[in-house]
This record gives sequence, C-alpha cells and structure tokens, in this order.
Amino acid sequence: MQDITERKQHEAELEKFKAIIESSDDAIISKSLKSIITSWNRGAEQIFGYTAAEAIGKPMQMLFPPERLLEESELIARISRGERIDHFETVRRHKDVNADIRLLAEPHIFWSIVHPLGECYGEA
Repeated sequence: MQDITERKQHEAELEKFKAIIESSDDAIISKSLKSIITSWNRGAEQIFGYTAAEAIGKPMQMLFPPERLLEESELIARISRGERIDHFETVRRHKDVNADIRLLAEPHIFWSIVHPLGECYGEA
C-alpha cells in the first residue's frame, strides 16, 4: 500500500514540474545526444516561432545560423563527457529566417539526462 502512495506522490511532483516547465516564458528544450529535439515548451514556441509539433523530432540545428553549426557538436561532446556548461552567449534562428535571437544560456539550463546505469543519453 505504501508503494502506491509513494508512486502517487511522485506522479504529483512530476505533474507539478511539468506545469512549471510548460508555463515558463523561458525556452526549455530537451534533446537527445544526437541533437534531436525531444521536448519543447510554450516559452520555446514564443521565442523561436515553432510549435512543439513542428520542433519535436527535428534536429536542434534547425535553430542554428550556418556560422554556428559547429557549436552544437562541441556542446554535445562536452556534455557526453560529463562536463558542466557555463553560461554563454549565442545566437539562434527564429522560424522567420530573417530574425536572429541573441541568447544567454544559463548553467542550470544544461544538464545531462543520465540513465540509471550511468549512461548519458540526452540533455535539457
């Protein structure tokens, strides 16, 4: 009986965090280590102009200007090694290709998603 109670409490916590992420004005995006977008909140929709349906399953590089494409592979390599990513300034593209978005990525935005066996399989 206690296992069910703990599970329900865990599910309630997950729903709370899901609501916080979804209601944030900040873009919160997760992706696989192959740079495929796996989640996309309303803040990302507002900032980048793509709906979740348009973005999820697509390469993260769709947001990168051509001169910044190498930045993604460098970030993925560092995260795969377990390195912490400090905040940095960068530029991404809006759905309207004529508009660049200047971003300051904060350290808490980048963290590894680690499988219970210790293997890093994504980032958020």
